[in-house]
Amino acid sequence: MEAFFKIFKAMSQIVNNNKQIIELQYFGSTEFYSSLIKSTHAVFYPEWMYQKSHHPNRTWLYGPNGRLSLSIPLLGGRNQKCSFRDVQIAEDGNWRRIHWRTIHDAYRKSPWFEEYGWQVENLYQKHRKFLMDWNMETMEWAKKVVGLKLDILAQTEPDADLNLSFRKLAVNEPNGFPVYQQVFMEKFGFINNLSVLDLIFCKGPEAIDYLKKLHTHKNPLHS
Repeated sequence: MEAFFKIFKAMSQIVNNNKQIIELQYFGSTEFYSSLIKSTHAVFYPEWMYQKSHHPNRTWLYGPNGRLSLSIPLLGGRNQKCSFRDVQIAEDGNWRRIHWRTIHDAYRKSPWFEEYGWQVENLYQKHRKFLMDWNMETMEWAKKVVGLKLDILAQTEPDADLNLSFRKLAVNEPNGFPVYQQVFMEKFGFINNLSVLDLIFCKGPEAIDYLKKLHTHKNPLHS
């Protein structure tokens, strides 16, 4: 059960009312996307060093046996000493087909799979050499589907007056997240803070309302 309470660090800091510093995630969590509700610009830094502990190549889903993770294989493995820009995807093992089949099997009975499933499948048919490009493409797709009015921008250097810090986001906390109906909820109950894919397939156009609700719940003084 320890995996249910594993903590990862993701860059998420408000610079001002409209701009937020992020790290590009592989179909990031609902909390990650809810943190962007009030922003018009999300900025990331390609030259920052790759941090394996931040799991930028991993996403969490709800499968028939409960919570599961998918990890993109990286050329040279996870212990890399390079900038995020230079992290390459390893194309051995046919990971794209495996990830897509896992998503298909997990969500084919969800209310909105017919609407969005083929779009996700199309993403997996594209080959991207670098993890940054893949994460950027999946994030652009997700923010468009949920309706976030947000520009995602690369920046070479942090703002001079920016005091950077890491905010810990829980992959799964025992309490504290609004509940929505999930595919295997009757078997295992509600599993919170999964990939935005889970929210999209289960809530469809109402995903944005959930993200707003979650943002208010997590930031009651700043909503």
